[in-house]
Amino acid sequence: MTSARLLTICLACLMGGGLLALLAGRRARLASALAVFGVLLAAIAGMVPAVRALVQGETWTLRIESTGNYGAFSLGLDPLSGYFLVAVLLLGAFASIYGREYLLPYAAHRSMGPPWFFYNAAIASMVVILAARNAVTFFGGWEVMATATYLLVSFEHERSAVRRAAWVYLVAAHAGAAFLLGMFSLLGQHAGSFEFAAFAHMPSTSPGLSATIIACAALGFGVKAGLVPLHFWLPEAHAAAPTHVSALMSGVMIKMGIYGILRILVLLREQASWWAPCLITLGLTGALFGISL
Repeated sequence: MTSARLLTICLACLMGGGLLALLAGRRARLASALAVFGVLLAAIAGMVPAVRALVQGETWTLRIESTGNYGAFSLGLDPLSGYFLVAVLLLGAFASIYGREYLLPYAAHRSMGPPWFFYNAAIASMVVILAARNAVTFFGGWEVMATATYLLVSFEHERSAVRRAAWVYLVAAHAGAAFLLGMFSLLGQHAGSFEFAAFAHMPSTSPGLSATIIACAALGFGVKAGLVPLHFWLPEAHAAAPTHVSALMSGVMIKMGIYGILRILVLLREQASWWAPCLITLGLTGALFGISL
């Protein structure tokens, strides 16, 4: 079976399991089982194309043309995507198994359908981010990930500390998204397309434009990655989230910020070779500052 079809099955299992869990509603054990089963099937289906991309270096792109003015829905994998996808699928599967028992005590006074739907949606959005091959697809997955994670963090919303942590996370996530929107707008205008392939082959950028793009990338992705001092949302949000959600956030969600930076560097490596030393300096400065606190 082709990698494109297996990745499509992976996404279908995630969203299908989440929707079935949502329909199961207050039948907690059934909702949990359906969602977890969907995650496990997705991990099995998605691991094959991820390993093919990582080990065999397989690269492919699937395009679904849109009838509107929003461009094509474009997915694909390469070794960089495969590396992160393996982590997302494995941790997502293991965390869901733990989360099934963790959430059951809450079933007496709330439906288990919504939290499981948002959990599956969060994993599906990360898969889309890693497989996206144009800015529209990437940004759509990014926004779904931010929204789904906010709803997961606010699971115990009756507690004021949880509500505050969730709102701080939501504001930080969308502030970062605003910088990413600016970055993709500049890249799209300069490249004449929002396709990642066009970014890689666009004309050389001026020093000012290049600096603006890297600043937007560092701020937008840095918020998600929790880079110091952009990590202000992280301690409270991780403490407020259910344990299996916190594991997912710590293990792979914040790594989407690292992936985003690496993806931009790979696409524009011939445009601005000085980006890497700047990011290394930024990371080292943040690490030293964090240690000193």
